[in-house]
Amino acid sequence: MTSHLDNECIPYKKKRAAEEKAQGRQTLLTQAIKPEASIAIDRLTAEQTSHLNKLAGYAVFCGARPFSLFEESAMLDFHAALKPSFKIPSSKTIGGRILDECYSETFLEVLQAIHTSFSINISTDESSTSSKDRVINYCIVTDKKESFCMKLELVEVGTSSAERQAAWLDESLDELETGLQEVYGPGAKLPFINSVATDTCSTMRSFWTKLGVKPRYKLTFFVPCDSHGLQLLIKDILEFPVFSTTMTECNGIVAHFSSSHKQLALLRSYMVAELGKTYALILAVPTRWGTQYNELLSIKRSTLALKKFGKDKKNGCTNTKVLKTLTDSSFWDSVLDLLDLLKPIHDVQVMSESSRGHVGHVRSQWMKIRDHLSQHEFASGLLDRFDARYNLQTSDLHLIAFFLDPKNLEESFGASDSLNRILEYFERYGGILDAKSIFRKELLMFRKRRELFSRADLWEKELCSNPVLFWELAEAYGSKLATFALRVLNTPSNSVPSERSFSAMKLQHSRLRTSLSLTKIHKLCFIHVNRRVLNNSKWKYPKKLYELSEEEELMLENTLLEMEISTALQPQPDMVEDSGDSENPSKRSRMN
Repeated sequence: MTSHLDNECIPYKKKRAAEEKAQGRQTLLTQAIKPEASIAIDRLTAEQTSHLNKLAGYAVFCGARPFSLFEESAMLDFHAALKPSFKIPSSKTIGGRILDECYSETFLEVLQAIHTSFSINISTDESSTSSKDRVINYCIVTDKKESFCMKLELVEVGTSSAERQAAWLDESLDELETGLQEVYGPGAKLPFINSVATDTCSTMRSFWTKLGVKPRYKLTFFVPCDSHGLQLLIKDILEFPVFSTTMTECNGIVAHFSSSHKQLALLRSYMVAELGKTYALILAVPTRWGTQYNELLSIKRSTLALKKFGKDKKNGCTNTKVLKTLTDSSFWDSVLDLLDLLKPIHDVQVMSESSRGHVGHVRSQWMKIRDHLSQHEFASGLLDRFDARYNLQTSDLHLIAFFLDPKNLEESFGASDSLNRILEYFERYGGILDAKSIFRKELLMFRKRRELFSRADLWEKELCSNPVLFWELAEAYGSKLATFALRVLNTPSNSVPSERSFSAMKLQHSRLRTSLSLTKIHKLCFIHVNRRVLNNSKWKYPKKLYELSEEEELMLENTLLEMEISTALQPQPDMVEDSGDSENPSKRSRMN
């Protein structure tokens, strides 16, 4: 009988399996409720506890998560199952002692990376927090292309001037050098400052002059941010009357659906019906790079749904201007024309934001844009605007980088003063005695492929397509110009590291964490940005900006813009004294 039940009776076997499964569940439940009865609890040493505390801190800081992350019930359940003997620190402990420990540990690792770098490139910029406080930052890029966020500080009222910013950066670098000496001895020095990159407003141009007279920056290149310059070129083009009308209409469409949730819900239902999914409508923000093109692209992608909405007599829309635009065929033609006009500029701008970019790319990319604009029906007016912007946004450094690229060997110097400007630049920044005559001689050798540059292996296709490799080999053959060329071709063309640090700041200092002190925000941003750089080989992160597809870029841009817009619309908390240890908004902010 027993043999029959065990081997042949299917209902009995199912019943037994269910009982065993239930028993297994009961065993697990018993272990979870009374772990001490069935699980041997490991006692942690002080060192192990400290290590786990810091790991918990990094999980919060690097993800811009709330300090109370581990106090949530689901997280507590996970913790109990994972390591019952470890007590998760409170939000106060995470935001206090553990934050300081993680910051100090990360700072020492950043110092080591800077100490082992032969030269550094600096970028600096200003922005505003979600509480409308004006802040300034600076970032460092090492010769290994590691980009570190170094400092975030409040700009005092009335001190946002070129003189003050130059003094601030110089004092900050003094502090950094002091930190190096404390760790590596009194003989430790800050690496050679190869370049300082900023935007190109008049204050920053004056900042270059003020900083350039200081001994530390005698040979430093001052670099206008190429991404910023391309954004200004887009602004110049969109001020053209025929294009400004189209952009105004696009802004009106996006603004309408952003403020009318019921209308937006109806539009999304049309998107699902016509396109199979919903798409974001991007709002163009003058200071946010790429949003003008992305706004046009988002409207183009939703064309069918927007047209159907405009033709729906029961859509409930009372904005007659928007309805007229959506049903106007000439508007849709204008969107397509403007997209075609801006796409090459947008593509170059995305590439210009890459950490792999350098000043050697700038002139060639701008010339490609000029060729593109010259083919437009309004070429005359567009080229006038382009030439004016190009002359403002490029410098002799870009000219030199262009002519030091082996691919441009046959290019003419053009204007009669181009060669003289290059030679004067050599004399000022060459860093060796008689740099002008030595570099002039080698530049002519290079362009004629003579003497030092007559070797056949220098002109192999692989080297000619990679100017850095070309000049590294030329330096090995004894060229003094090569050392200068390598400096130039390893100079970043943008101030993107500072912009990315401000993006990290907005993630950390959200409208739900407006009570955080700026000192704490600095530490959070420092950890958030720099741990990703230091642990790049160990932690896997999403794609870099320039690797995103158009759809991924639109989704990311829309997310950031929604955060920025909601922050701007959110009433600010009452101005009260705060210790800076809290991340909770004021009562009024919470109620709103």
